Amino acid sequence: MGKFIVRHAYAHEFARIGDLVLSTFFGQGTPVYERELRFWTLTLPGAPGFDYSAYRVGVLDNGAGEQIVAHAAVRPYTLRYGSVDLRIYGVGAVCTHPDYRQRGYAAAVLHDALAYMAEQGAHLALLNGVRGYYGRFGFNPVWPDYVFSIDAAEAARLPQTLSLRPAALVDAPALAALYHQHWGARVAFTRSADLWRWRLGEQRRDMLLVAEDAGQIAGYVRASEQNALLTEVVANSGDAALTLLADAGARYQRAGIARVEWLLPPDDALVYYARLALPVTVSAAYSPDGGWMARLIHSEALVRALLPEIAAQAHSTMPEFDPAALQFVCQPDGVQIGLDGQPETFAQLNHQDFIQVLFGSLRPAALALRPDSGLRRAAVRLLEALFPPRMAALAPWDWF
Repeated sequence: MGKFIVRHAYAHEFARIGDLVLSTFFGQGTPVYERELRFWTLTLPGAPGFDYSAYRVGVLDNGAGEQIVAHAAVRPYTLRYGSVDLRIYGVGAVCTHPDYRQRGYAAAVLHDALAYMAEQGAHLALLNGVRGYYGRFGFNPVWPDYVFSIDAAEAARLPQTLSLRPAALVDAPALAALYHQHWGARVAFTRSADLWRWRLGEQRRDMLLVAEDAGQIAGYVRASEQNALLTEVVANSGDAALTLLADAGARYQRAGIARVEWLLPPDDALVYYARLALPVTVSAAYSPDGGWMARLIHSEALVRALLPEIAAQAHSTMPEFDPAALQFVCQPDGVQIGLDGQPETFAQLNHQDFIQVLFGSLRPAALALRPDSGLRRAAVRLLEALFPPRMAALAPWDWF
């Protein structure tokens, strides 16, 4: 067995890394492999903020030269949480060469990635993972997948009163405004102007706009070539929604697909408009040890960033709330929250419960139902005030 090290990627080997990642997930030589390898090597390095050091690789040197046998990408994002921005690193493309699995190489790369994220000052790490693996690295389920589903044939019969056209680079400001209008109130990623320009410059073939008679953009649909679920749809009016749904229904019918299914939160305007016209199902899929998972990186920095937002939330429902009395203590295995001098308000939350309460997938009242929770009514009331219900989800174009 040769010497194994973990380090960041270099430009000259980026194509080899892409081959490892894409052959692992898609199979070498497949059409999707060829398409994504071109994107990986020619387009991805031009993304805003791209940095080779964010690509962590496990390298084995057996004397005949170095071989890249494991990989994980850790990219920075900004997650909007109410009035504050959180520094998030997304972990993706975790893989090991088939000939070198079950040797701990991926685990070594992930430990290196966690150290790298800590060095970069990340508040949280986020990933969308397979079941049963990432918990050992401190990741916990954070929010569900929401799936919107309608009958394609019924959608195809809806009136299509507005026109669709391909997106152009000049549309970036209007599209950014639409995204912010519909996703800005959720716990979701922000998108910079540079990111919009890059995405539209490189990927706009996948995007159609709904244009009103006056030329204004009333919605858009961005399809995914890999997974139809990852279609991003925004509708700013009932007519825009019907146009998008009718077009999708017709396209899905031509492809022999019976139902239009998209990742879409239940509070989305498109869900409201759709349910006025046809039967709609919106489901939430939860996993006990997989799916979207988060891990605290810098707990104290996270709390400092959150305090203005959660204090304002608490004061809006508890007029007597005194921010100076709030005790928010980060511990190795969890957090302690309460009001100074009021022991009945204190709650001890492990990391999983804290993350889920923070992002709205676990309500404090439900947490109190556990026989061993020890939560008093005053503690539940404080947690409910600090962490009111929130809709947390990533728009499909931001999935990694």
